[in-house]
Amino acid sequence: MSRFPPWISVCVLAVVLFPVSGCTPGKPDVYEKTSVKTLPDILEDAEFSITEHNLRIVDRLHIGRSVRARGNKQFPDYEIILYCSLTLAEKMLSIDPALINVCPGRITVRGTRGHYTVSAPLWPEHTGNNELNRLLHDMNGMVRAIVDYAANDWTDAPAHKDHGPPLPGPGTTLPDAGHRSTGAVEITDHALPPVDRDLSRRGAGDGI
Repeated sequence: MSRFPPWISVCVLAVVLFPVSGCTPGKPDVYEKTSVKTLPDILEDAEFSITEHNLRIVDRLHIGRSVRARGNKQFPDYEIILYCSLTLAEKMLSIDPALINVCPGRITVRGTRGHYTVSAPLWPEHTGNNELNRLLHDMNGMVRAIVDYAANDWTDAPAHKDHGPPLPGPGTTLPDAGHRSTGAVEITDHALPPVDRDLSRRGAGDGI
């Protein structure tokens, strides 16, 4: 029988699995908002906001759709959008190579029609390196803005529907309209075709 209380074992396991997040009971820090928008609208606004912040979408995972395709027709929606910036990755990995374990970043959507939760894990801001802390703090500001934009109900903002979302700020580079194709490419900050991954197309024996 262990001489230690159960909560100590849980915290030790958390440190092993999430070395950059610290020993936080339950789960890593997550920023989330609920939304009554449709799933396509949420995903569209999330992707627009990601590109508005000069980040690149590197993958999309349709977990809920794939599970339903395997027979569980009542399974909720679970969507994952993976994003990255080689410029930011170079800066933070130059300071702390262990942060590769939490790359790339992700925005997730879960729920059912009429009630979705948009969320994202926050980057660890207390690393012991002031320069890295400032960088990750700024990145968390972008993450919160992306979640807010994706979750916000634009039905009360006619300007969005009539004239489109707010334009990006000066210096922002948006991807070309052709960046919907798939295939193996070199990842750059200037051109990165995202991969739209429907897991139901994998073999029956493949795990998710």
